[in-house]
Amino acid sequence: MAPEQLILSHFTLAPMHPIEERVRLAAANGFGVVWAPDGGAGDATFAQYFRAPDRGAFVRGYHYRIEATTDDAPFFFEYNRFTRLLSSREWVFGAASGQTLLVVTFLLALVGGALGLLLPPWLRRRRAGAVDGAAMAAGEAPTFLALGLGYIAVESVFVPKFTLFLGSPVHALSVVLFALLASSGVGSALSARLVGASRRRLALVAAAVAGLLVAEGIGLQRVFEAGLAWPFAARCGLAVALIALPGVLMGMPFPTSLALGAAGRDEAARGPWAAQAWVLNGYASVVGSVAAMIVAMAWGFTAVLAGAALCYALVAALAWRAARRR
Repeated sequence: MAPEQLILSHFTLAPMHPIEERVRLAAANGFGVVWAPDGGAGDATFAQYFRAPDRGAFVRGYHYRIEATTDDAPFFFEYNRFTRLLSSREWVFGAASGQTLLVVTFLLALVGGALGLLLPPWLRRRRAGAVDGAAMAAGEAPTFLALGLGYIAVESVFVPKFTLFLGSPVHALSVVLFALLASSGVGSALSARLVGASRRRLALVAAAVAGLLVAEGIGLQRVFEAGLAWPFAARCGLAVALIALPGVLMGMPFPTSLALGAAGRDEAARGPWAAQAWVLNGYASVVGSVAAMIVAMAWGFTAVLAGAALCYALVAALAWRAARRR
């Protein structure tokens, strides 16, 4: 709607005047009327919206995203839908440009990463003859992929989520990365002592991470509202605590999984097997960073956090199944 256009309602332009007089008053001041309560003027889209029996259904079914922007999905300038990406008339430089760039980047990371990172080791093993002990056992590859996806998803969500609470993207980036990486490092250092070689403990830790992520996905907004008026230093302290709580536990599954996998292999096989684990984890982190933004734009940051919780729940399930088999 252009700035010189108006939507006349019962609360604009002297409501005690008849609608015809309000239309004339708008025209005398250089405004055009796109909708009026009597339906006598206006664009068809606005008329359809105001007359729709279910305006929520009208918004959901509209070609572009016209619903109000929220803190959970603050993408103010992305109004195209992923489901209609290829049908956009402005496919390259217009409404779909942001989504198109994300989808193309995701496909490049998915295919290019698979070819560049996963294919060479596989070909080398085929030519040289792989050591049997270096092959991934059932459940190991999904574990390292899920850990990479889950960790980068949490990182991708916490930075924008804490931006509003801390007041600046620079502050959020600094605090979130510091708190998450430092706490994960502490968790990694404590993993040998607290988790050890127990797959059951690994399952419990991963399940605890999933539970904490679900709880923070539900309660973060309420915590932010309660502490938004606090001094900056207090807000930083609360942010570090909220991030470090799951962060310590998030640092334990990866080194524990590496130790468990290496313990069951001879010395010659440990190096090649560990290299595969690192490659899978790094590949998932790269692909997951783009996938997290796609999911956030389509469904919101809470959905990304739920996906991260599912990744850690998968790690817990795989570890628990492996423990029962042993």
